[in-house]
Amino acid sequence: MKGIKRNIFTVFFALVLALSFTLMPATPAYASAVTATGSGDWNSTTVNAPWPGGVVPAATDTVVIPSPFTVTLQADTTIAGLTVDSGGKLAFGVNNINFTVNGDVSGAGQIQPVGGVIIKLTGDWNFSGTYSNLFLNVYFTGSGDQTIPSTATATWRTMSNALKTSGTIFIGTTPTLTFSTQAQLYNGTGVSYNRAGDQLVLPVAYNNLTLAGSGNKTTTGVSLDGIFSMEGTATASAVPTYGSLAGLQYNTATARTASIEWVTPFAATGGVTIANTGTITLDAA
Repeated sequence: MKGIKRNIFTVFFALVLALSFTLMPATPAYASAVTATGSGDWNSTTVNAPWPGGVVPAATDTVVIPSPFTVTLQADTTIAGLTVDSGGKLAFGVNNINFTVNGDVSGAGQIQPVGGVIIKLTGDWNFSGTYSNLFLNVYFTGSGDQTIPSTATATWRTMSNALKTSGTIFIGTTPTLTFSTQAQLYNGTGVSYNRAGDQLVLPVAYNNLTLAGSGNKTTTGVSLDGIFSMEGTATASAVPTYGSLAGLQYNTATARTASIEWVTPFAATGGVTIANTGTITLDAA
């Protein structure tokens, strides 16, 4: 009988202990989205300044900075996504920060960088807000396709795909760069300017370059070593400089007349390819 009572007491004690742990307040754990609840330093652990519970977002968290808060980043940081709402601000307190976003950047708020700040982005740039200066460098590093839609603002110091191994960057807007000649867009699968309407093509060297959508694309100063693909109804304003291995491709279902892009003789060994159903009519012998 004593043994039975002892066993009953042991089980009861274990249940009480388990229940006490269950009822203890837990440290906040972010599942996916972390919304700032105040202004302050990104790495501050003070409750609600800026993060709920004083828990700094982890690399697997997406971050939202709503109005009227300002969150200041002062060290290299990695997160899974960023939204800066209208009235919110992401500020950088020191130079030469590497801010890795393994997802999208969006919102209509404000980004305030200082010299040498780099955002390394694996997703899309959907940010339509403003910048307080032009010291932001954006590196596209995703292995898949990445997009800058026509609604986005891309007012940066430089942009680069030097760390991109594959995938195409689809550019629907016209990036405004402080140093336009410092854009590095040679790597990855290629770059496609696909705005519906006239668009500036950054005057740099490309491997594969596509003109898509519609309108006239300003191609002055453009050079390429891979495929120059004409798609949709887009046209080129100037002949690109073809490398020795380059090629010209028409990949459109819309009939068009060849223009300045089809140079003669076409000396580059990539030749000319008609890759879709649109009839291509020569404009000269």
